[in-house]
Amino acid sequence: MSYEIILKPVIGPKKNIFHMNRMSYELNLVDEITGFSNTIHNEYKGISKNDSVFFYLKSESFSQYIFDLYKEKKYDKAQFLEYCKKRRIDTLELSQKSISQGFVVMVEYQKGNVFITADTDRNKNFGDNLKQTFDIKAKISKDDDRIEKSEIQDYSYEIYSDKKIKIYHRKIIIYPSVIHENNETKISFKYKYVDFWEGKLNFDNQKFSFFYQGIDNNRGGLFIIPKEIDFKHQDDSFVSQFQYYKGDTILINKQQFKFDSVNSSISKLYLSELKKFDKNYGNYIGTYLENFKIIDFKGIVKNTDLLIKDKQYTLIDFWASWCGPCIERFPEIKQLQEKYESKLNMIGISTDVSIEKAKQTIEKYNISWGNFHGSFKTKINKNLNIKSLPTYFLIDRDGKIIYRGENVKEIIKILEK
Repeated sequence: MSYEIILKPVIGPKKNIFHMNRMSYELNLVDEITGFSNTIHNEYKGISKNDSVFFYLKSESFSQYIFDLYKEKKYDKAQFLEYCKKRRIDTLELSQKSISQGFVVMVEYQKGNVFITADTDRNKNFGDNLKQTFDIKAKISKDDDRIEKSEIQDYSYEIYSDKKIKIYHRKIIIYPSVIHENNETKISFKYKYVDFWEGKLNFDNQKFSFFYQGIDNNRGGLFIIPKEIDFKHQDDSFVSQFQYYKGDTILINKQQFKFDSVNSSISKLYLSELKKFDKNYGNYIGTYLENFKIIDFKGIVKNTDLLIKDKQYTLIDFWASWCGPCIERFPEIKQLQEKYESKLNMIGISTDVSIEKAKQTIEKYNISWGNFHGSFKTKINKNLNIKSLPTYFLIDRDGKIIYRGENVKEIIKILEK
């Protein structure tokens, strides 16, 4: 059985955690496109006389943008061919007709302020576009403050997909992202879409909200939000458990679904039923952990159902050798193991593709608890929707998920009760 969910366009608050956090993009410095800076100075109007002026590019398909410049003879042929070779780009997969997408952003620095003007209408005139001012001196200022201060702008673009060109009309914000490190200020410029598509589903006497956000119907993410879950002040790891991509499996109560597709106009979303369970399995707090077969580094297969029966609680740590925060928190996890040994069982699951690298990390940091291996493609990672590392699951003896996230202090609070 399949489900068709009607999606409607919605404009949300600029800091909405579901459609914003994982959909921010950095603008490309125009200097990366050889010779394009000269084209801007020759063809664009309203360029500031300020000495500290830089140009950035926003594009949905950077390769398409470069291809279009090449066809307009604004990009050297030899450099274009080298670009395609380096990035393995097949030009036959790009639109042979130049498409309207992307725009140039003018950035000016002056007396601790940065001024941003985006040619969102693509008429090559900065003079008739919105000019935004941001203070980049204050070290206490956060990106969230700049996001809130930024003004929403209209923007339309074309996407070439399935040998057709589709037009999308969007709402966008542009803002500086500032990091203060070692008395140095690093600045990049980002953009976010503040509109998204929303749908509703009533399933098994429970209401679910669906939020789709992306560049088109193929490149985007889906949030499925149970009505009873409180998302205020939650971290990215917590929120990520509700985010899915096309082809992912989704557990809603006792039913497993597959996220099949979104139509080209992003007005309909399709799910298909996969498997029915006899228990409310899931990947978020309040649901139950499905019984998974996991393999340790000696090749021995074990069932999670049996592992979680040993003690009152089981902590599952999803980590990888390349994940800095995972390694940094190993000492905290060791302290948990030692302090709560009587009631806490420990399981580590490495998402490393290389078994050898995972084993070397276990030896290097003297990890004594049981560890298992499996890439992001393994069943336990896919069904639990592991999207960021580290991710911790605290499970009780009955298999109920008590905590999911990346905050060790929250786990300690539960264990102290």
